[in-house]
Parts: sequence; structure tokens; C-alpha cells
Amino acid sequence: MLISIFLQALALACLSLAMDKHYKAVVHGALATRRKVALRILGWISLLLSFGLLVAQQPLLGIAVVDWLAWLSCNILLVALLLCWKASRDSVTH
Repeated sequence: MLISIFLQALALACLSLAMDKHYKAVVHGALATRRKVALRILGWISLLLSFGLLVAQQPLLGIAVVDWLAWLSCNILLVALLLCWKASRDSVTH
């Protein structure tokens, strides 16, 4: 289950960094098209893999889906807070 949670966080970080606005705020550079596509593919594959791992561990599908969605919302909050913190920290130092 822990691997699934970390894969979700990785997926959400990749999917958010695949957006120009978030990429510029974190990396301070332009996002190349190939990198954008690679981040999106890695993000979606990680998200699907995290779902598959959690469903494989939980015998009841309904519980697994609710559990996965609960962790997804927690990871969305975590990634959003980390992106905001990184952007605000960099704006203070620059």
C-alpha cells in the first residue's frame, strides 16, 4: 500500500510539472515538448500502476477504490502545497 501511495505522489508531481506554469515556477525554464509528453506518460502510467497495486492488495474492489481515492486527495493536497512552497521559496531568494 505504501508503494501505491508513493506512486500516486510521483504521478501527481509529474502531471503537474507537465504544465508550463508549474514547470516554470519550479524549474525556472521553458518546458520542452518532449519533456512535457514524457512527464504526462510517466504520470498516467504511475497513476494507473498505483491503482492496480492497491486493487491487487485489497480483496474488495469497492473498498480499494474508496481507499485509492482518499489517498489521491491527500496526495493532491501534498503536491499542491509542495509546489506552492517551492515557488514561494524561490521568489523570496530571487
